[in-house]
Amino acid sequence: MVSSEAVSSEMQQTTGGPGGGLTLEAVSVKYNATRAVDQVSLQVGGPGSQVLALLGPSGCGKSTLLRAVAGLEPLAGGRVLFDGVDLARVPTHRRQFGLVFQDGQLFPHRTVAGNIGYGLRAHGRGWGSAAKAARDERVEELLELVGLEGFGHRRVRELSGGQAQRVALARALAPRPRLLLLDEPLSALDRELRDRLTVDIARVLKVTGTPTLLVTHDHSEAAALADRIAVMQDGRIAQTSTPQELWRHPRDERVAAFLGYRLVLPGQVRAGVANCELGEMPLARPDGPVRLGLRPESLHAHADPTGSAEVLAVTVLPAEVRLLVRAGTAAAPISATAAASADLAVGDSVVLRLQPDKVGVLEPLEVVAGAIVRDGRLLLAQRQHPPELVGQWELPGGKLEPGETPAEGLARELHEELGVHVEVGPRVGVEVPLADGMVLRAYEVSLHGGVPEAREHSAVQWVDAQGLSEVRLVANDQVWIADLVAILGRARGQRVHR
Repeated sequence: MVSSEAVSSEMQQTTGGPGGGLTLEAVSVKYNATRAVDQVSLQVGGPGSQVLALLGPSGCGKSTLLRAVAGLEPLAGGRVLFDGVDLARVPTHRRQFGLVFQDGQLFPHRTVAGNIGYGLRAHGRGWGSAAKAARDERVEELLELVGLEGFGHRRVRELSGGQAQRVALARALAPRPRLLLLDEPLSALDRELRDRLTVDIARVLKVTGTPTLLVTHDHSEAAALADRIAVMQDGRIAQTSTPQELWRHPRDERVAAFLGYRLVLPGQVRAGVANCELGEMPLARPDGPVRLGLRPESLHAHADPTGSAEVLAVTVLPAEVRLLVRAGTAAAPISATAAASADLAVGDSVVLRLQPDKVGVLEPLEVVAGAIVRDGRLLLAQRQHPPELVGQWELPGGKLEPGETPAEGLARELHEELGVHVEVGPRVGVEVPLADGMVLRAYEVSLHGGVPEAREHSAVQWVDAQGLSEVRLVANDQVWIADLVAILGRARGQRVHR
């Protein structure tokens, strides 16, 4: 436990807190030809962002990024700043950052107090020359802060794993660093100890107010410790959100899968109710397509002879029964849960019900189309696949990649499809719901460079308003004809005016 005296002392004396701030601007780190970190921009510190967790699987680049912040890895690009000051020429030992690694890296020949005191002397900032009494007082404050009162005389080898990590945390906090870096600090501990220590560390971080960058692959640890979580995949940040927003609204299916949503189903929202093939639930959002992410706890099963789902396997856990079921039209077995007292067996029929607070709601997959106008004419591209659309014309464009904005995705697609460079403008008309929870949107586009060529189509052509009414346009694009004619009219008027 952390005493009220220690809380008061630490909050009054710490130099970390809301005033401190780490900023990463397009940071990249390379190992030979491999980009371990690719164009990462983040902010740590300030209201609502005291603790930021880098969450991701092994090998995604999160520890490399932390080491780059510490000055232990050279940057291949971008900047690391603290309070607006570029740290490029500041060596690790002068950055005034505290580091805690997975194994703690304590000195086995020193006592607990000696390890914490070393953190003071090594950091400098006046502690090296401070009177021994002042250093001893600070060590005692830290021991109390991390719940190790009376352990100062102990040897490191006499400590448990959890106690050793508390000492490592105390050593890092001792000189009141302006940023704390935690690299998988609890991953070597067993689950029960990890859960207990997570609560204690969360309390310590709140007490000190030190801006903190945490690296972890553990979902629970990130959610318990962090104000915001940045999911990292393949060296890039896939999504940054509060823990609640992240689990409620994963950005895409890959993020959802990492968060435990094993199944993502397309659905439709009508009058505040979302429907998918496994059921319905209330959802306060506009009518239209939606994708629902399901974890085992997102579906609750009830025994019912008339149920359309069949139990394939039963695993009895202390708090619940975990089921594998096949549900009517579902293409593959899915997981669900039932009450621990449920008496279910393989072959039983069950009814599945969605648990709204445990369902992830993903935004529709966006497909973008570009309405390119030049000299009063509109650019169309001719389809060459699938077979039923061969010979029809459409506005060029395509699917967005994860993390792309419509402007970024459409500019990329038009460059890949047509070899042109464009600037994306305002939306055109209504959005068009597609199959599988996708939605199609069109945007006005200004042509800045290049000559359109049919790289991924059979042909391209420019048409005026009359030509637009005569071509065989794909059904999805037909809904915008009136808007496109109006755009052509504006463009023609602008040309005449000039």
